[in-house]
Amino acid sequence: KHVDLLIVTISPFRGLGLFFQRVGVFFLTLIKIALVLISLFYRIEVNQQLMYRSQLLDLFKNILEKHSFLITPEYLNLLSQIHSNFMAKKMIKKIILVSLLSFLLQIQANAQTKKWTTQTTKDKITVKSCISDTLIDSETRQLVEYISKIEVVADYDACIAVLKNISLHKQIFEYTEKSVKVKELSANEWIIYYFLDVPWPMPNSDSVIKMKFTTDKANNSTYFYMTTSPKSVEDKGYRRVKVSNSSYTIKKLANNKVSIVSTTYSVPTIKAPDWLANSWIPEGPANILRNIVKLSKTQNK
Repeated sequence: KHVDLLIVTISPFRGLGLFFQRVGVFFLTLIKIALVLISLFYRIEVNQQLMYRSQLLDLFKNILEKHSFLITPEYLNLLSQIHSNFMAKKMIKKIILVSLLSFLLQIQANAQTKKWTTQTTKDKITVKSCISDTLIDSETRQLVEYISKIEVVADYDACIAVLKNISLHKQIFEYTEKSVKVKELSANEWIIYYFLDVPWPMPNSDSVIKMKFTTDKANNSTYFYMTTSPKSVEDKGYRRVKVSNSSYTIKKLANNKVSIVSTTYSVPTIKAPDWLANSWIPEGPANILRNIVKLSKTQNK
């Protein structure tokens, strides 16, 4: 089924900061409890819930800032993901309505501290990013979010093949010393282990990712979803990334071009110094896209 295009118009009340903050925390606690209960019954992982919460939060933030917001294809795709996970139990409407209320209240308290920046590299890769603090299990953690996009002449199928070739991920993602497919859950869903040798002052770490990919032939698009699954591989003695969710949308365009859009929501194992986190953007996210395109042109040669 197609998700109808929605136009949401809202006029939020402002100036009641402390009240909204307290009420927002209360409602967010209720939502967290609800999501945990839902995960028990419908087998939805906590990190996937966090990804949905993050992206919906970004959506509602735009509603507040602009008062009127037209949902883009990216958000329709997000709603489709939620639809596929929840609709079988006919709970999607209730969850979105309750989540909308809690997110709107939380944004009242955080709108002053969260700021997105858009940059364009010399080769016309756009990177929209935000580095902020977030609460996870009542602990303040650093949150790194970015959306990067490239349009370039490249082979659509070759770009897809690059992301499916897990051994090539060492050449895609910076500081990745090891990338191994440890388990196939299905033909299009795998568990991947990464070891990250990052520069000082950040500690070396590892990450366990569940990667799922689907193709929409009607729209000439392929989607890769990567969510952390830290307990899927035994502890190896490194700091393990517990929250890091990303997606890659590869779309075939006219004139032998493709577009690749990457969306990432990540919480580092420790807080990086502001100068280090900011120095990585925009070139860090841009290099990931450059590497996918570069490998697509060389892997079969």
